[in-house]
Amino acid sequence: ANFDLAIQVTDEKQPLAPVDEPDHAAPLADSVSSSPPLEAKAHAPLLERQATLPADLAKSPAALAAAVLSPDLLGHITEAKADFDTMENPSEVTVTITERGILDDDLLGVKHAVSLARTKNDEWRVVGYARGEIRR
Repeated sequence: ANFDLAIQVTDEKQPLAPVDEPDHAAPLADSVSSSPPLEAKAHAPLLERQATLPADLAKSPAALAAAVLSPDLLGHITEAKADFDTMENPSEVTVTITERGILDDDLLGVKHAVSLARTKNDEWRVVGYARGEIRR
């Protein structure tokens, strides 16, 4: 089934802004021949953002990854995928978020990969970040 999902993380004290309806263009994967490898980036800014977020977000790796990336996301999120090291009691996960709709003729989108590790308090913490551009 085809569907679009828009997630917006906000401070409860501020009203929610309306979310634009996504256009229903062809899936990004259909227009890309190959994706380049993800380039490792410093994850310190993501850790700083995590420190300002509500503690409840640390219980969900996908929600946490989307929240720490939100200032960097420029297009529509077209895919979010979580790859856990094990399904039973996972200790590591990589959340990959793909966005499209970047305002550049050559740049079709960006893949963000946030690596997280489970803490002794059963919460998730950002331990790595990689970014890859999807170009024509």
